[in-house]
Amino acid sequence: MADGVGTLLDCLLGRAVLPDDEAACDRLFCMADRHHVLAALALAVQDRRDGKRADILANATVPAEADRRMLKFEINRLERALYGLDIRPVLLKGGAYVALDLAVARGRRVSDLDILIEKSCLPDFEKALHAAGWRPDEKTDNAYDRAYYRNWMHELPPLRHRNRKTLMDVHHALIPPTARHQLDTAGMIAGSVPIPGSGLRALNMVDLFIHSATHALADGEFATPLRSLLELDALFTALGPSGRGAVPGRLKQVGGAMAVTTAMWILARRPGRQHARELYETLRKQDMHPALLLTRWAMMVVLTEAPFYRLARFFLWARGHWLRMPLPLLIRHALAKGWVSLSAFLTRKRQRDVSAP
Repeated sequence: MADGVGTLLDCLLGRAVLPDDEAACDRLFCMADRHHVLAALALAVQDRRDGKRADILANATVPAEADRRMLKFEINRLERALYGLDIRPVLLKGGAYVALDLAVARGRRVSDLDILIEKSCLPDFEKALHAAGWRPDEKTDNAYDRAYYRNWMHELPPLRHRNRKTLMDVHHALIPPTARHQLDTAGMIAGSVPIPGSGLRALNMVDLFIHSATHALADGEFATPLRSLLELDALFTALGPSGRGAVPGRLKQVGGAMAVTTAMWILARRPGRQHARELYETLRKQDMHPALLLTRWAMMVVLTEAPFYRLARFFLWARGHWLRMPLPLLIRHALAKGWVSLSAFLTRKRQRDVSAP
């Protein structure tokens, strides 16, 4: 990896200290901020220097800790909203990491609470959330987006609490039904585990890792590469020997082999990652496809901010949409969203013209 990204990653993983050179340290902070890992860096290095840089690190942890408290509170409110109902949501991503008190949650910025429930539970679940103050977010509360989410997506339109303004994503599947690489949602719900001291559940550790890899590498455009890599490394480390040994068999049961193999390829490139290399070698037999090799090139370019960054970013953007839905549906969706955006812009412009003196 490029020196700057490699140094930042070593600092994030606790294998290096911040550089003494102030200009190099500033560049590292800027890179961490671009990748949304500045708070994680502050907690990892525990730098004792004084002055402006110490203030930057200290300040970076404040919003991350606020996010952590927000998630804990929203999890508590969710349990309260479901009191008396036989519905046990499965927490996903940041909510699960915080509820299980995993190391990956330290310094992690979040924007919403992600949960997963069985599709058959949606009517009662939506009624309970509405009674507790959750409403469709105004950004997607239009006829097209409502139909798009209900017909084609794996989640409801985003919900925002009317008082607290926090966001919740309610999933009834882990991957859009139109996606090319699927996960067995029912199997992962069946394998979920109770959260200690809570009526809610979380994916088991192996499934948390598989879902994280799929979300980062097969269900999007690799938008926050270093953050995703840090998350995958922490989850892989938390698996332990028995968890790592269970990954190949679990992939055969629930899917996700392409994403996990790619994740192991990335993790195995770092020094001292023998366990990642061993698992990668176990999975790599089904792995040598030209499109996958091109994807890996693009991911490494974006991760290291190397030459051809914009080209690689565009490729991953196009790949992300191609993985999520067939081309005819993608074209129709892009045209419809463009029309919705244009209509909203023209409406705002007319309102400004009317209100102008």
